[in-house]
Amino acid sequence: MKRKAFTLIELLVVIAIISILASILFPVFARARENARRTSCASNLKQIGLGVMQYVQDYDEYYPQATRYLVGESGSTIPWFDLIDPYVKSYQVFRCPSSSQGYASDTVDKPRYVYAGNYGANLLIMRWYKNKEAMNMAAVINPASTFLIMDCGSREAYPTEATAPDGYSFLPGMGALGVDGSTVEERFQPDFQSGRHLNGINMSFADGHVKWLSTQRVYAEAKKMVDKNWAITDKYPSKASMRTSSDWNPWVENSDN
Repeated sequence: MKRKAFTLIELLVVIAIISILASILFPVFARARENARRTSCASNLKQIGLGVMQYVQDYDEYYPQATRYLVGESGSTIPWFDLIDPYVKSYQVFRCPSSSQGYASDTVDKPRYVYAGNYGANLLIMRWYKNKEAMNMAAVINPASTFLIMDCGSREAYPTEATAPDGYSFLPGMGALGVDGSTVEERFQPDFQSGRHLNGINMSFADGHVKWLSTQRVYAEAKKMVDKNWAITDKYPSKASMRTSSDWNPWVENSDN
């Protein structure tokens, strides 16, 4: 008996069905992969948060500074991730698995990729050396609802650059909110425009716990302070910033935000 071959119409129908199934399944697979990377990133930030808490216990309940002078107030400095490295014991945790860009390695054990395109410390708590004094945990009104370390373009995060990005200082996914990113470096544009974790950011809070937040939420909390002329002058925050309730702000009750 002669076997009947597929007709052209039948082949086209099969191809169409396969195309439809692929268009449905590929986004599902992509989302599943990103969920896995988001979980890995949250694990990184959990280890980082625990490292900060151990540092706080060893240093009379003072948070590490984002950048600290090694001697006095001049010369070489050390960034926050080097300060807590003895507690986490792995530079791999400072790299977000969904980051689109980072610096190439300087050395095998301490690569420069952690300087940009991965995680940033909230400068209102982990203060910069120009702000002098480190912050004591007791000064943070509500550690459980105050941002500490997050997915970020720069290793240092603060409200101004969370609303007005520049260079490699930005929140991942800000472009999707309609924020102008023309001054963001080209190699960081995918991170700025599309973000990392399904339109959101993994956040380590000042008490060490980690939670996923939408980029819109983190941006809106930053804008509260910027709209009130947020600033830190010399050692101390401005009066306006001390009065503004925001999840960025350690000096004001913010648990209801």
